[in-house]
Amino acid sequence: MGWGREVAVARSGVAHPATLGICDAPTVARDAVDWLEAVFDDFGVRLKPALLWKIKSTDLPISVDVKAGEGPRTTLVFNGEDLGDAVIRFAGALQAWLVTALGAEVPPCPTHGGALSPSRTDVQPEWRCPEGDLNCVIGDYRDAIWPPGPDERPEK
Repeated sequence: MGWGREVAVARSGVAHPATLGICDAPTVARDAVDWLEAVFDDFGVRLKPALLWKIKSTDLPISVDVKAGEGPRTTLVFNGEDLGDAVIRFAGALQAWLVTALGAEVPPCPTHGGALSPSRTDVQPEWRCPEGDLNCVIGDYRDAIWPPGPDERPEK
């Protein structure tokens, strides 16, 4: 498979309850690959250079090759019996690598600028501001920060 969204794989159809932290519309049911796409979409909102990724298989554990543009590369593993916990662990591992490799704290809280923390409600994985100013389901970050603040460029 190539880098990015060239993920032509069969979906498992695993259903997950859907509620949103601060948004009104329900999130679609997601399988492991859908959650990986959601994590990478959220990281890509404010990260330059582009964050590229590829997987070889959708069977757990999923090895995910990650590179930042033409820069550093790593391989992270998405695994776990509980899909929500696996999303949180993977998002945290990716955040840690990005801080080390690029000095990037993403996805940033629009109020404080520091990285949002991956966490979990009773229902599903979400991003939370340590100060409590923002929380949204992983995959909904772009919508949660729209419209942009007066000092930000719109990216929608």
